[in-house]
Amino acid sequence: MRKLLLLLMACLLVLTGCSGIPERSDPVVVGPAPAPGDEADQGNGIQPGGPDRDASSDAIVRGFIKALTATDTTYAVAREFLTPEVAKSWTPSEEVTIIEPSNVANPGVEEGSVQFAATRVAKVDVRGVYHVDSGAIDYDFELVQVAGQWRITNPPAELIIDQNSFGSLYKDASIYFADPSGGRLVPDVRYFRTNPQQRANRLIQALIDGPVGTLTDGVRNELGGAAKLRSAVNHRQDPITIDLSGLGQKTEAQLRVASAQIMWTLQDLGVQTARITNDGEPLDIAGVGETQEISDWADFDPNHLPFNATAYYIDGGAVLTDTAEKVPGPAGTGEYSITEAAVSINGTRIAAVSAGSTPPVLRTGAINEQLSVIDLPGTTSLSAPTWGPSSEEFWIVRNGSEIMRVSAKGAPKIVSTQGLTDVGQIRRIALSRDGVRLAVLAGQPGGPGRLYLATVQSSADSVSLLQPVPLAPNLDVSAVVWRDARTLAVLGRPTTPGSVLPFTLLIDNSSLSVLPAPVLSGETLAIAAAPDRPFLCSINQNILRLQDSAWVSLVGGIAVTGSRPFYPG
Repeated sequence: MRKLLLLLMACLLVLTGCSGIPERSDPVVVGPAPAPGDEADQGNGIQPGGPDRDASSDAIVRGFIKALTATDTTYAVAREFLTPEVAKSWTPSEEVTIIEPSNVANPGVEEGSVQFAATRVAKVDVRGVYHVDSGAIDYDFELVQVAGQWRITNPPAELIIDQNSFGSLYKDASIYFADPSGGRLVPDVRYFRTNPQQRANRLIQALIDGPVGTLTDGVRNELGGAAKLRSAVNHRQDPITIDLSGLGQKTEAQLRVASAQIMWTLQDLGVQTARITNDGEPLDIAGVGETQEISDWADFDPNHLPFNATAYYIDGGAVLTDTAEKVPGPAGTGEYSITEAAVSINGTRIAAVSAGSTPPVLRTGAINEQLSVIDLPGTTSLSAPTWGPSSEEFWIVRNGSEIMRVSAKGAPKIVSTQGLTDVGQIRRIALSRDGVRLAVLAGQPGGPGRLYLATVQSSADSVSLLQPVPLAPNLDVSAVVWRDARTLAVLGRPTTPGSVLPFTLLIDNSSLSVLPAPVLSGETLAIAAAPDRPFLCSINQNILRLQDSAWVSLVGGIAVTGSRPFYPG
């Protein structure tokens, strides 16, 4: 046990040193300004002091950098380190540069110059989007004497905040847009300051401004276009009021989607009820009152799983449930010699691969009935299948190069993967349960596994993958599944040689957290995850679940043999 603890500590140190990624992350307000007097909401946060009398020029620079972490968004304390003229005119950008806590400020060659040096780990842009961006920062501060005291004349345009302070000042939020059908919501992760009034306005303004990056072409936004905030959002109101304009031409169906977007996004503030108005009048939606509740839009839940959704695993070529019972029908008898399988989110259909034969065989159908063989001429290898929101279609990788959509209503179709041409062989894919994102595990033969996240662009005629974004660059990834709509669970090796460990990863790369490692000897081969469900893994033909920070047998009191655990999706 002592060796295991030392190994985990070493791995965590490696991750901290290599990635520079904070556990929590988030920039400054867009849209209506905070209401007068709202700074009282910030009183318990970081409150650095002003400049000491007769402080050296380098001490003034260090004090200024520290003062940027104040919860006061007017940066009154930071302005005390500037000359009076500059203090009045300085308007810092809403961009945030995140640096490592260790940094230096040394006097320059010329009097009044100070050289500031730090290591940059990330940036947050003006829309609250987190970007991993490592590199060196070198900034030359210039200072002059004002009444015998050193003061800065050229403060940087952007905020410079160390990782630790950033985690206290900024918090991640989910901005919700809709999938192309308008039936489910899709989270877009952003980072805003923790001040409630500021966040309330930033959340709604972020909805109006719309999604960012490739997600723009994968979702719909019923608050884009002409929609505007007529007045600031007062988070103290009960119920909170979202006073909009520009929604007059929306159909009732569109207003339903817009309302769901707002209500789900406001959950960041703990809001359960809200009054949404257009030009001062409550939205007219059948079956929904003037005061809306989050429960009105439960059907849009991006993490929806049936309450009785179970986990599955494979043993002896048969599919079993998390109670160690075989599923009804041929899939549970072992006659198909199943090696990989996936079940639709509603639990009614299954896709199964039998890779022991040559070529491998793909079957699908109702989970408790005879399965139909899918004809895929020229197939030499098949990955594990993966389902999105539809119970009529799953995705699978064929021959390490083709991603295929397999439908119950027609011939399999190839997904356009032009953006994946340089990633090597595609080993596994995991479709998000909202169907808008695809996690892709790929790599050169014999090389490390690299993880990518692509947006799915759907039209009436085709489906394609937009430019993928690399994730967890410091991990050799061997497995990936979706934990929830914004979090992946992966198996990865942080060092070579090294042990494979389980992690959770936020989809914007801002947070990589290690899970407890199984105590069984051997290599962890598979991981399973789902919203509000325990993590599962397989190691040495044992199925384990994570309970209270410890891995235990899937079924209490007995050892459960098997492999490839999975949840619906």
